[in-house]
Amino acid sequence: MYIPTFDDVKIARERITPYIHKTPVLTSTFMNDLTGAELFFKCENFQKAGAFKVRGASNAVFGLSDALAVRGVATHSSGKQEVESALIAKAKVFTDEIAQSITIGECQHPIAEGLITKSQITVIGAVINGLHSGRTTDEEITLFDGTGVGLQDLAVATAAVDLAIASGDAIEVDL
Repeated sequence: MYIPTFDDVKIARERITPYIHKTPVLTSTFMNDLTGAELFFKCENFQKAGAFKVRGASNAVFGLSDALAVRGVATHSSGKQEVESALIAKAKVFTDEIAQSITIGECQHPIAEGLITKSQITVIGAVINGLHSGRTTDEEITLFDGTGVGLQDLAVATAAVDLAIASGDAIEVDL
């Protein structure tokens, strides 16, 4: 697994700056009182797309080489379909988020067509934890419909902060 360096983060910032809005960091007395902690909220809902994902998507797309970019870019949206339903019906399907997979992910169409059921989709964590065998033969077709959940974003951000601290590049800011 590649862990981004602090320099990677700085390059990404330069790459996406023309395409994103600066968004505020806000606090909430209610949430602080509720949790007993001082919480800060980065309000990415103020991006044009209404979500943090515009940062990662912009960085990914604008970071592609010309050779890769010409092949195309795919995204999740209601109604989209990148893999034929019949192929998904033949595959073992794994995902990090079943609800997303069946509503706006790859499984929305084969479910609607009655080719698969929700129970045929396995959360990837079951494979990681040894509760599901995953792929068992070379002939098996597997499909992973990844969503990029917030927990993954948090894990990457934590690793980036740890690396910045370890390298002496971190800057503490009083908010």
